[in-house]
Amino acid sequence: DLSIMGKFILYYTDSSEGFRLFLNSGFSIPSKNALSSDPYFQKLIDIEYGNADGKVDEDETLNFNQSDQIDKAHKHFAISDGVYRFIIKPSIFYKKFTNPVFIGLSLKYSTQMASRYSFETSDSYEINFSSLFSSSKMPLIKDFVSKNINFSLGLMATYMGESSWDGYKSPVSKQLIFRPSFGLLYNTKSYGTFNLLINSPFYIEGFFQDSNEYEDPDFEQGSKELSIIFNYRIPMNFYLW
Repeated sequence: DLSIMGKFILYYTDSSEGFRLFLNSGFSIPSKNALSSDPYFQKLIDIEYGNADGKVDEDETLNFNQSDQIDKAHKHFAISDGVYRFIIKPSIFYKKFTNPVFIGLSLKYSTQMASRYSFETSDSYEINFSSLFSSSKMPLIKDFVSKNINFSLGLMATYMGESSWDGYKSPVSKQLIFRPSFGLLYNTKSYGTFNLLINSPFYIEGFFQDSNEYEDPDFEQGSKELSIIFNYRIPMNFYLW
């Protein structure tokens, strides 16, 4: 997916202690690497194996699973959900001279504007807490670690409600994910800042939640994931106005 965002500075404290307020806003454009039809066959199950009442129950799903009349190829390998979104993200940071030297809180709201196919998703919400610690202000390690190295800790929670295909609710539509993170920052005066961030998600609810939904020993799902992110930032003496 491609996200186009603009950041607006609402309030900024220069070198002293104080608040910094930002507002990010923009939209995302989905890639073509998306599912084009319902991977759970909900409409087909309701019409061909149920009573066409707009709902799918366990008996109708069982009739479908026992049938060999159609191709039930696995369809879960998709990168994008095929949805155009509007995004708004306010954030607030506070700088101080003692650890943690930065404390931040950001909120993110995303809503669907359009979809490539018949997929409809609910609004999503994200809250992200972050903090930055200076090694030079840590008595136990300041003699062993360069003062140019800082540490970050964070916790992000993401929630998305029910989604649907062709008006039929997805069986695993809701998502609730917690993602703690740890980072290392290396600051240089001439070459910018290098940041290494490590995080791992915990799926409380959703399609990667550890579960055995149908009490079947042959049907289990879960996920073990570790994300390693490296980024680089350098200030530039360039201004639009």
